[in-house]
Amino acid sequence: MSALRAAWIDYREAVSLFSRPARLLLVTELLAWICHGIFAVAFNLYLLEGGFRESFVGQAISLNGLGMALASLPAGLLADRWGRRRCLILGAVLDAVAQFARATFLAPEIILAGSFVAGVGQALLAIAAAPFMTEHSTPRERTHLFSTFFAATLLAGVIGSILGGEIPAWLGRLGGPLRADGLHAFRGALWVGALLMCAAVAIIVSTANAFLLSPSTSLARDVVQRFLAPGISDARLMTVQRIFIVLLAILACTMLRFYPSVLAMAFTAYTFVGAGLTPAILAAFLWKRATAWGGVASIAGGMMTTLAITIVNGFYEKAHGRAWLETDYIVIPAALCSVALLVIVSLSGPPPPDEKWRPFFD
Repeated sequence: MSALRAAWIDYREAVSLFSRPARLLLVTELLAWICHGIFAVAFNLYLLEGGFRESFVGQAISLNGLGMALASLPAGLLADRWGRRRCLILGAVLDAVAQFARATFLAPEIILAGSFVAGVGQALLAIAAAPFMTEHSTPRERTHLFSTFFAATLLAGVIGSILGGEIPAWLGRLGGPLRADGLHAFRGALWVGALLMCAAVAIIVSTANAFLLSPSTSLARDVVQRFLAPGISDARLMTVQRIFIVLLAILACTMLRFYPSVLAMAFTAYTFVGAGLTPAILAAFLWKRATAWGGVASIAGGMMTTLAITIVNGFYEKAHGRAWLETDYIVIPAALCSVALLVIVSLSGPPPPDEKWRPFFD
């Protein structure tokens, strides 16, 4: 086997190992760089057709670079503290909004502000992309993922540059009332680029689906399929899961209104998991006497205690200006309640049969 063929086989095997978030990021960056390629060609000509002088065009371009430079260091800190995926989403949204604003309005203030904001968004995308790929890859395919990433961005830039020159020409050759003058032909090209950036936003946002897939799958399979509709078809089960994804997303957005920040809500969610699930999971592996009903009571007790204290804190803080129990310490009574119910309910019933616990202890 030749070295070239061996390298191709190795690369193909590595590509098959790319995770879903990594693949979505590659598509996002491909669309984003096509957009940037279109703007690199058409934006300057669009400003000149709009009646602006070359000096203004230079200011708009320089503000884009200035936004990228000034946002680079804060972008790194934000990616570390807030999360790479959120940083990518924010960058894509800022870039898309700014590109649409620059392509639609000829007001100098909007163009200059849009150029700066677009630079900020591009900095967020660029800074967060590499650590995001590192998080969602293994050493086996990581080098190939990075090489694919850079190859995709370069190829997308070339495609965008070609489209930036061809789209205005196509629009200018249209007949009848659809024929566009120079200004609107370039604006049409910029709108195409901005729409591609919006598509990139939709794709990178879809990486959040993973956080909704687990609970929606549990509800669909462990509740609907197991208890409510045992004979449900796969197609209908998929529809039910999609409905649960939407409902859970709406519920999460609604609950967020009662928290000062996303981090506070996330902390409460981890308290639910730590106090409600951990004792039952550990008991399943470490305590032969644990029963199914003991586990159910443990999970329900830990979660209900967390929920009850969280609700009391909300009302108490409105009345007294401080929480009844600090958020950091809610896990203590919740975990105690969870463990107590696990022990009491398990010991109050018959012991589980050997086949339930023996696989975990042999």
